[in-house]
Amino acid sequence: MTGSAPDMPEVTVAPDVANGSTADEPADRCAVCSHPLSEHDPIAARFCTATAAGGYSRGCVCAP
Repeated sequence: MTGSAPDMPEVTVAPDVANGSTADEPADRCAVCSHPLSEHDPIAARFCTATAAGGYSRGCVCAP
């Protein structure tokens, strides 16, 4: 997706080395679901942000 909704915060999720993410991954990759951050819609952005903040391990809601 291009741009973000005006009422949605920008998604920033730090790489999670314990779950296989590394600092060498592209900056546009989400550490939660590994999809490009630029392709997250508002629901996926919120889901991945909450997943990272809560330390959850759960499926992906990104649109295919």
